[in-house]
Amino acid sequence: LRKLPYAQAREEIFSSKKRLEDTFGVPIRHFAFPYGGWRKGEVRELVQEAGYNCAVTTQFGVSDKSSELWNLQRITPMSDGQLLRKLWHRLLRRARNR
Repeated sequence: LRKLPYAQAREEIFSSKKRLEDTFGVPIRHFAFPYGGWRKGEVRELVQEAGYNCAVTTQFGVSDKSSELWNLQRITPMSDGQLLRKLWHRLLRRARNR
């Protein structure tokens, strides 16, 4: 979405919500930014205008009640190998910064 012209991003956001609601017969209330990318003002405002209650990015972390509803962090499920690599990377980074 961050690379699309404004009008095309708007069409994608609104039409995908309608298509999902028509398909499943339930309100779609939560949005996930594709690949976690968003332009703070433009895309976020379109998501709000489309009627979503919140949106998540791919920024790793845990959101709490004080978190911005249009920039929620999340923990991505990983395989055991991916998790071990991530932990190893973080340990190395922490050791270098000391």
